[in-house]
Amino acid sequence: MLHRAGNVDGEGDGCGLMLDLPRKIWAEEVRSGGHDPSLTLDDAFAVAHIFVERKQDLEKVQHDARELLNEGGFRVLAERIGVVNSPALGRPRARRRPHFWQIAGLVPDARPPRPRPLRAPDRPREAARGPRPLFLRQQPASTR
Repeated sequence: MLHRAGNVDGEGDGCGLMLDLPRKIWAEEVRSGGHDPSLTLDDAFAVAHIFVERKQDLEKVQHDARELLNEGGFRVLAERIGVVNSPALGRPRARRRPHFWQIAGLVPDARPPRPRPLRAPDRPREAARGPRPLFLRQQPASTR
């Protein structure tokens, strides 16, 4: 995995997944954002950790990222700019200490789709479009 972590001279930007989210901490952040804190218990809850270089315009990066996330169906529940532990970054990164941005929210389509039975077309025009898929995605009824 070293090549995937951008390893140079024994140091890299890192990669990985944190599967044990501190949900109690994030429940408070989500509540502060005006949302139901129980959403942190949803299977679709996720947190992104993003490093933004200081030379970048942080507000523009955040704006553009929020637009992309929104287009993809990600529902932002809370955000925070964190304090970076510079010694943990290693020498090269510590010199250029980045902004540490965290975004918590609900990932679209995190649950497996529920199959629905195939139904016959209502009109001949629908039949002319070709076969329909055997299973169609159904949005789960939730608090989203």
